[in-house]
Amino acid sequence: MVNNQLTSENIIVGVHLNLALGFHSQIAQGILRFRNTRRNWSFIHLRPEYVASEPLPIVGWIGHLDEPGTTPQNIRDAESIHLINISNRSANPFPGTRIINDDRAIGRMAARYFLRKNFRHFAVWGLPEHNFSAERQLGFQETLAENGVNELSFYSYKDRANLASLRHQLPLALFVVSDIPAKSLMGYLLREGFRIPHDIALLGVDNDPHITLFTSISLSSIITDGESIGFQACEQLEILLREEKNQPKTLRIPPRGIQERFSTETLAIKDQRVQQIQDYMLTHLAEIQNIDEVAQALHIHRRHLDRCFISELQITPAEWLARKRMERAQELLVQSNDTVDIIAERTGFGDRRRLNRTFRKYAQPRPSEIRANQKQQPSDNLPQ
Repeated sequence: MVNNQLTSENIIVGVHLNLALGFHSQIAQGILRFRNTRRNWSFIHLRPEYVASEPLPIVGWIGHLDEPGTTPQNIRDAESIHLINISNRSANPFPGTRIINDDRAIGRMAARYFLRKNFRHFAVWGLPEHNFSAERQLGFQETLAENGVNELSFYSYKDRANLASLRHQLPLALFVVSDIPAKSLMGYLLREGFRIPHDIALLGVDNDPHITLFTSISLSSIITDGESIGFQACEQLEILLREEKNQPKTLRIPPRGIQERFSTETLAIKDQRVQQIQDYMLTHLAEIQNIDEVAQALHIHRRHLDRCFISELQITPAEWLARKRMERAQELLVQSNDTVDIIAERTGFGDRRRLNRTFRKYAQPRPSEIRANQKQQPSDNLPQ
């Protein structure tokens, strides 16, 4: 039996997201992608403090139902409004259908990533009051144990004073359950004299561009699939509207991968000569003319330098240097007001043409596009 709500002219759904957060913006993109396939669906973005003086014309609500103050009480109480929960904050979630990150899979991905980098010391920085943090931590711990690693340190914002103990575990792979605490933690570690990534490799979650590119050192991060969460939330709401009897379910959306940046590179390298080569190239990023110059400065035969580098990292020293220059240029494009020509000089490209050519080679957006995108403030694409 088809619910007559689906055959009416308009289906209106309420949504609450914090679009200043990259993950929530991804969810909004998924909702908008769904709307483009359903002409009679529309979405309104309601503030949590909104209280209707009369019944709202909405048939569904998509929001973080586990988080206090994000869903108006009159919407929670309305029997005619179907609710889709996109939060995994609480261990006792709001009853009903949930579309959430596969948080254990996120933790497992982080552990596998660090294991591939040959780390021997591991730690997690969590948010103990949040269920998603506990699940990410558990996935991380289980995967390490499966690979013979049983020693794992756990920290939270309450343990900041105890971080001095990290000096006995270097080099350390540090998994932070979200980009937001990773940013503040990075600042604290740098002030305490830790070198990132030489002493501590720092990996966050969400790949939020408003955070990862604006940290002191660009932050590596697990890419969550917020767009699929938004789209699936709409699809599940459509099922609820179509079927009079439907069992609540939980769909867990796996992460898409890892965006590697400076915060996790050049660590846990077995060959100390390769570490020395990397350190030299990073220190002299703007001055190096060619790899022969690096070999001469470090008193290493050029062929031996190439062999060591390729054996350890599976890329040539020249390619690694080009990538580091490109990443540094990307940081300067979003963090400084320097012209593209000045950035090309500061990163060793010499001129704008060589910089643009390298960006094209690695299929990156043009420098002008990166700068233009950063000037745009996050906007609310959902109607108010």
